[in-house]
Amino acid sequence: MVEEKRGRAESNVSDIDLTDLEHCILCFNEIQFYAMGTCDHKNVCHKCSLRIRLVMNDKHCSICKTELDEIVVASKKDLTWDEFERKIRK
Repeated sequence: MVEEKRGRAESNVSDIDLTDLEHCILCFNEIQFYAMGTCDHKNVCHKCSLRIRLVMNDKHCSICKTELDEIVVASKKDLTWDEFERKIRK
């Protein structure tokens, strides 16, 4: 009996520019509100981020695993943590 190998398209996740994604990397729903921490990753929607933080008690970034004491939820994708600290939080 001859074994057949099913071909799979090879992908290299490191080739993907995560800053261009408009969908959550966890649930793949379109992101309306971005959750962001000090690492400035905005690839997870607010729902997934809050579920992970509150239900699973995991306070790490889903991308880089930086521990985040707090997060910001915003609709503005180009908002950075530094901009938030300077202009919004007082």
